[in-house]
Amino acid sequence: MKLVLPVLSSLVPLAYSRGALSNPPSRQWHCSGGPSPNNDVKWNGVNGSPVCDPENHSANINYVITDWGGVSQYPGGHHDSSNFEEHKAAVGNQNICSGNKEMFEALDEQTWVNGNADFDQSYPSMIKSGVQDFEYSASSPHAWSYLSFYISKEGWVPSGDVSFDDLETTPFCVKEEFEMMDNVESFACDVPARNGPAVIFSIWQRSDTWEAFYSCSDVVFEVESVTEVVTEVNSTEEPATQEAVTDGPDSPKFKRCSCENGIGAVGYFCKEHGSESCAHCSPYFHKAGEFRSKTCLENECVCENGTASSTCLFDGTSNCKKCDFGYLLNVITHKCVKFL
Repeated sequence: MKLVLPVLSSLVPLAYSRGALSNPPSRQWHCSGGPSPNNDVKWNGVNGSPVCDPENHSANINYVITDWGGVSQYPGGHHDSSNFEEHKAAVGNQNICSGNKEMFEALDEQTWVNGNADFDQSYPSMIKSGVQDFEYSASSPHAWSYLSFYISKEGWVPSGDVSFDDLETTPFCVKEEFEMMDNVESFACDVPARNGPAVIFSIWQRSDTWEAFYSCSDVVFEVESVTEVVTEVNSTEEPATQEAVTDGPDSPKFKRCSCENGIGAVGYFCKEHGSESCAHCSPYFHKAGEFRSKTCLENECVCENGTASSTCLFDGTSNCKKCDFGYLLNVITHKCVKFL
């Protein structure tokens, strides 16, 4: 019996799951299964988006799926939300999205960065600066000391790995008013402005132990153009006015790409100002093409032993609308199964 218990605990990690930022969704929440609440992602990424598929990771994403809230270390800074350096010392200055833990190293990979692979439009998420709704989910509620949120510095170039040196040292949002963390906590945070992609790093420091939990949320900022009226005075002509774009997304100074059937890439992910490059695709479309030059193509459905539907959530997935003679439509799997 003593030999069996450790194996069972590794398969059902209820005691080790804690929490992560669920809006804007963190890397682990996006692929969360296991303890509730979760995104209902099953073993090997079933029910999840392509970024949750083990084939798109060199590390074991199943550790993340089954123990999505367990990214933690023990800094001991549970009375002061400004203890940035204590968390840095506990985690180390690299691989902070995984808490620098080998079992969660799938959270540090380049596959999370927008544009690196042909993933769907659901991750990273779009965000705006200003007051935004945040949500933190916990599978095992505990007394808390604080939640604090940090954002990447201006000019940060996204990659899979994130370090504390990539972040502003002062949190842009801190929550300390709750005595006990509920399964889901909702609150507002005033998000600073950024151009294009950024990462939000969250810390939940418990008050009953020295343990703290970490997560990274990849976001892409929606940038609105900034205009001003410019008046030109000519000695021989009447004064004329025109609208000029300064540092908005339509200025060559800040590159913005177009995108049919989706949202255009900006900044780093836009290879050339005005060209075609998609950051996110509309529902029922997927990204295709080279990095920083991606387009959104309509998803194609497949159907063995029947006729495929014209629309499906992910490209290449089974979605039958009619089955051949001798087959019946399974309304759960959307596949045609042989009639016995």
